Amino acid sequence: MFTLGQIGLTIAYVVLAALVLNLNLHSKWSWQIKVGCVIVVSGFYLASYYSVAALLGWPTAAQLPQRFNLHAVQVREPDKISREDGEIYLWISGVEDDGGQTEPRAYRLPYSLPLHNQVDEAATKLRREMPQLGELVEDDDRASLKMSDPNRTGLESTDIRFYDLPAPVFPEK
Repeated sequence: MFTLGQIGLTIAYVVLAALVLNLNLHSKWSWQIKVGCVIVVSGFYLASYYSVAALLGWPTAAQLPQRFNLHAVQVREPDKISREDGEIYLWISGVEDDGGQTEPRAYRLPYSLPLHNQVDEAATKLRREMPQLGELVEDDDRASLKMSDPNRTGLESTDIRFYDLPAPVFPEK
């Protein structure tokens, strides 16, 4: 399948903007309609510009699935010199109720030290070829998790629990 990608999309909107400009210069439309056309085309250009990142496979900040298989992890710690906030990247497949999986997707989470520690431990197990199942912690589970860990300070923006995925059991031949 042939696609033009980001350059093709940019060229398409430049051509569209040129057509609107030409119509505005040489038509007898009222100035309200001309301004409206410019605003609509500019709005669509901005919307597509900021939406194209999701089409290119960049990590999303969308809500994680309730249960998921963890495939890979990358942690970018906060930088005190440049004052950049850290981020945690997870590559996961959602686990559906019927046991199936969704396609893998990259997610971006805000950095927190407790989440970093959890993700780091799960990544270590992944390197040892121990598959990891992740699950979002429910509100009532968060209170018990906080009480069971006295070092935990406050609730994180995303609380996740990781489990070792059990080895599949195959029937005997």
